[in-house]
Order: sequence, then C-alpha cells, then structure tokens
Amino acid sequence: MAKVMRRMSADNMTKFTCLFNTAYFIPRMHLSFSRYSALCELQLMNGVALGQNYLNDHGCKNFIMSIAAVLKEETKAQIGKANYFSILADGSTDSAIIEQEAVYVRFVHEGVPVTKLANFVAVEHSTSEGVYTGIKSALSSIDINPNDRSKKQVGINLDGASVNMGHKSGVQALARADVPQTLVIHCINHNLELAILDVKKHTPYLVKFDDALKVIFKFYFYSPKRRRELYTIAAMLDEKLVHYGGLQQIRWLASQERALRSLARNYQTTILHLEDIASSGRKGEDCAKAKGILKDVKTIKFCKFLYFMMDFTSSLSLISQAFQAEDMLLVDLIPKLTSALLALESLKFTTGANLKSFFKKFKDGDFNELKLQGKLDETSCENLYSDMIDGAIGYIDVRFGKLQKPPFSNFSEALGFSTWPHDTQELVKFGISEMEGILDHFSDIFSEENKEAVMEEWLPFKLHVSKMRSSSSLQVYGELLRGRPVQFSGILQVVEIMMALSVSTAGVERGFSTMNIEKNSKRTRLQQDTLNAIMAINVNGPPLNQFSASAAIYHWLDCGTGVRHIAGHALHADDQEDND
Repeated sequence: MAKVMRRMSADNMTKFTCLFNTAYFIPRMHLSFSRYSALCELQLMNGVALGQNYLNDHGCKNFIMSIAAVLKEETKAQIGKANYFSILADGSTDSAIIEQEAVYVRFVHEGVPVTKLANFVAVEHSTSEGVYTGIKSALSSIDINPNDRSKKQVGINLDGASVNMGHKSGVQALARADVPQTLVIHCINHNLELAILDVKKHTPYLVKFDDALKVIFKFYFYSPKRRRELYTIAAMLDEKLVHYGGLQQIRWLASQERALRSLARNYQTTILHLEDIASSGRKGEDCAKAKGILKDVKTIKFCKFLYFMMDFTSSLSLISQAFQAEDMLLVDLIPKLTSALLALESLKFTTGANLKSFFKKFKDGDFNELKLQGKLDETSCENLYSDMIDGAIGYIDVRFGKLQKPPFSNFSEALGFSTWPHDTQELVKFGISEMEGILDHFSDIFSEENKEAVMEEWLPFKLHVSKMRSSSSLQVYGELLRGRPVQFSGILQVVEIMMALSVSTAGVERGFSTMNIEKNSKRTRLQQDTLNAIMAINVNGPPLNQFSASAAIYHWLDCGTGVRHIAGHALHADDQEDND
C-alpha cells in the first residue's frame, strides 16, 4: 500500500487529507458522526474536491479509528523511550450506566512531564480486584507489560475511595504487591477539597451559609422568568449582572470563589428582587421561598461573611488551580501549599481586600443603601473567622501530612532547590540523607554501584543547580533532562522519577467531563472501542490546527479488511500491492 501512496496524485492526496481533517474535527468539536456528512456536503458546495466516496458516517468512523490507532502508536513509542512512569486512575459511570475506569500514564518526554490516556475500561466488577484488572488491561493496551512495570513504574495516583486506598485489599495495595517501589499518592485536589469539607462539618454557620448560597443559585438557575426579572432590576439600577451558574459549577474551590463573587456582585439586585417577590403576594412557592432566602441573606452577619469568604477562598482557590496543572511537580507542592497557608493565616491579623470593600460600603447598618437586619458583633465575627482559619490550616496539614514525610519529603527537600541553603558550607552537607532515602526506596532500580555513582554526583549537581535558583523547577530540570550531561547521568534518573510522579488526577476528571459530552443520553450505545478512539483524539491528539493526516491515511490504507476506493479504483486489502 505504500506504493499506492507514492503513486497517488497530489489531487487525491489532498482529497483524503480534507476527509481526514473533517473526521478529526468531529470528535474535537464533540459532534456526532452524523454531522460529518453535512460538513462534507458544505465543503462540496464551497468547491472543495472530496470525491464520491467516504462521505457518510461509516467513513467518518473508519477514519477516526485510524487516527486514534496512530495516536496510540505514538503514545506507545513515547512510553517505550521513557525510563519511568506513574499511573493515574479514577472511575465514573457513563450515560449507559456502565462503570468506566479511566487510566492515564504520566512520564517525561523531551524533558517535559506529559500525561497520556491509556484507555477507558468498562469494569465488570467495581471491587478493588475488578478495578485493578481494568487498570492492567488499559496498561496492556499501550504495551506496558509486567516486566516494564517492575522496572519503570514509580507511582500511582488515585482518589480517596476505599476501593482504591484500602491498605489491605485496595487498588493501591494490589499495585504495591506487584511493584513494591510504587509510591501511592492520594490526589491533592481531592485532599484539598476534603480538608475544606472538614472545616464545614465543624463550622455550623459555614454549613448554613453554604446552604443559603446553593438555594440562591438553584432559585435562579432553574427559572428563566426569575432571571429575566433579575436582569430587569439590574438594568434599572444600571448594574451589570453576573450569571448565576448551576450547582454543578460550585465544585472545586476555584468555582466556589466565582460563585461567591457572583453573589457579591449581584447582592443588591438580588435582595431587591427577592423583596419584590416576597411583597407581591404571589401564589405558589415563590413568595415563601423568597421570604426564606431573605431571612438568611439579608443580615449584616451574612453579608460580612460573604466578603470574608471571598478572602478566605481566594488564596485556596489559587492553590487549587495550581494543583490542577498537568505539569505540577512534587517538589513544588509543599512550597505552594505553605505559601497559600501563610496567606490564609495572615487574614487573622490583617483585613483582607474583600472585607475592606465591605467596610467601605457598610455604614450605620446600611449596605449600599440596603437596610440589613441584625447587629454587627465584631468579637463574634472575629472569633468565627479565626476558628475557620485555624481549622482550615489544621485539616489541610493533616490531609497533606503523608506528603510531608519520607519518602515524599525526601524528594521535596533534596530536589526543591528553592529552599536549599545559600551558604556553600551548609549546601555541601545538605540533602545527603534525603537522597540516600530516595535511593533506598527505589533499590530495585538503583544497584549499590548506581547508588555510589549518584552520591558522587550529588555535590557537583547541587553546586550546578544552585546557580539557577531564579528559574522554575520545571525549567531547570527539563533543560537538564533534555541535555543529559554525562557528569549527572545517575542523579538525573532521580530527577526523572520525581518528574514522572503524578500528584493530581485533575486531568482524569477533565477526561470524564469530555466522556460525558461524547457519550451523552443520545449516544448510550456508543461502543467501547469507538469511545476510546474519540477520547484518544480529545486527550492525546494535537490541536486541530496542528493535526497532520498523512500517518492516519497510511494506517487506513494498510490496515483492516474491505475495499479502498482510490483514484476511481476499488482495491481490496489483500490485493492492493498487486493492483498498484
């Protein structure tokens, strides 16, 4: 078939390139295969030569399967070149009520940590054994065999479900039984969220405030009529209204902060609208609901707490967003977390920017000319805020305690050069025990001879890297891994292990969001191999403007059975070479 490609005219090559580009566009834009025919028809109307074949949804699917197969081969090749990798796994139920286990692999490619989708696996049993079997099946699909795992697998990143994190029979226990050196990491985003949930459980007013916030969003999100009325009042006040999103948007801390800012921006307009409903004598539930909401939110305590919460969540939402970055490094985790907690603790001694804004607008019980109920009890408020801050710091410290102990802390302290001593004499003896701890943990990777070589490189490595403190860890270590200087060949293996460790499954969560868009209520019969092809294009594929169709065209011509219609000739898979 390669001969066919070489002799294919430029016009025919252009035609197939257009067809494959169109097919690639379909999953990237989350469209159904049926839209492919309409897109081809539109291009024909615009004078694009596409020929007479492969203009239906069946042709689209075949092209997509070939594109996905090429992407999978690229992933296999990249992982094959990587020295180490870690696994990311999470589960969710799709629209067909099938338990899907999403399995990703993180490794270092050309000095950069990358995360690639291995496969979505339909799990037969949601037990730890069933989930782990699904993970092994996904790894096998990208040619990672048990021997590769014993030499290359350095970590596994899971959410906090008991089926995953059970110490005796959970997925993490099964993974470590197969590869003892595997470092188990509980997704840091989940840990951060769980720490805030711990604060909520032990702060009754925060629970009440959060419930009121959800009621307001629900009250407006599900009623176009109420939103229209709200916009009318905003126009009368010459205010720019911020849209109240759905409840599903108040999930991560960053989304929570946006929700708080939306309410703060709309507070005056919302109160006036609720008062209008409450005093209008409307029949039904609207009047009663409006009165109930007003009772909770039209108070000095609620309004002030709203502005405090914006200060409280702003520092944590920044760290939440940072934790969702796919190239987040283990050595940067604790410094970023420490910085956020210091900013949070400072709110006990200084007034935050948002709370300052509240005091500017609040005067003699009025807030922006709104008469609020209740009294301003400064002592009670300060105690509430202080308890919340102390609680958050304490719960976060507990949730992240494991990552602040060996072997994780060994990486942070030894390779986190931003905290290295500036004094040369102190730097000479710094991090020796931590580096030895890393080497001991990965004794199946590092022989005694390798360990000695790494420790000999440790001092010159520190002296070399300490000159680049102003650069980020990702930049410094990425350049070193790309250059691979011979004098640091041993210790760069440790650096690569660190960069291959995944600390967040946020990318997996984004994958599930894409899965739910693709396999929606109208596509419940989407086959598993088709779903995986679509997901491979969305997760592992390049942006649309960087996609090159040639490799996928080669694959489509060379693989599979059936007829290929090229330049007016019908060529069968078994006689394509002869007919050339």
